[in-house]
Amino acid sequence: MMEAIGIPQTECFQGAIKFARSEGLIPAPEPTHAIAAAIREALHCKETGESKVILMAMCGHGHFDLPSYDKFLRGDLVDLSFSEERIQASLSKIPKIVS
Repeated sequence: MMEAIGIPQTECFQGAIKFARSEGLIPAPEPTHAIAAAIREALHCKETGESKVILMAMCGHGHFDLPSYDKFLRGDLVDLSFSEERIQASLSKIPKIVS
């Protein structure tokens, strides 16, 4: 079973830094979301004492994304957040496709 969740990009990069320091690989930005989610789940299990297998996907490397890591480490990377109202207003502008 899976559940879709949203994770702020700064938390994703924090997870990527932990991953790089422990595994010796710099992940591309895309799998940092999975890394952050796996860390969240592992910490939850640690708090509750639950034992489970946590599977995450890792693809690519971050060598071409080092400017993003630099931005994060300098504190210049910010999380974006939009209100439900703004999201719905944007979605209402998507044309309906009728087949």
